[in-house]
Amino acid sequence: MNTSIFISESNTNYITNGNSKTFMKPVVNLSATGTNIKTLMKRNGISARELQFLMDFPYIQTIYNWTRGINLPTIDNLVVLSKIFNVSINDIVVTDMVEINLKPAAAIMSA
Repeated sequence: MNTSIFISESNTNYITNGNSKTFMKPVVNLSATGTNIKTLMKRNGISARELQFLMDFPYIQTIYNWTRGINLPTIDNLVVLSKIFNVSINDIVVTDMVEINLKPAAAIMSA
C-alpha cells in the first residue's frame, strides 16, 4: 500500500536541508503534564478528592496517576479539566518536540 505525504513548504514544523527534511513532532510529556495538573489544582484550591468527585470517578487513584505522570486524562476528561480550571487544553498538556528525519521519496521507493 502506497502512502503519500504532502508537505507544505510554508509549514514551520518542517526543516529542509538540501534533499532531507526534518519534521518537528510534538510528544506529550507525561511527567510535566502531571505536574501541571497538580499546579492547576493548587492554584484553584481543588484537592484530589474534590477533583475525583467533580470528575465522577469511583477511585481517587485516577487523579493520583495523572499528577504522578503515570497516565494521561482522556480527551473528554481534558475538556472537563479545562472547564474546571478555566484554561485551555493546551495550558494543561505539556509537549516536547522530537526531530523526525524524513527520507526523500525516491529513497523510500527504492527501499
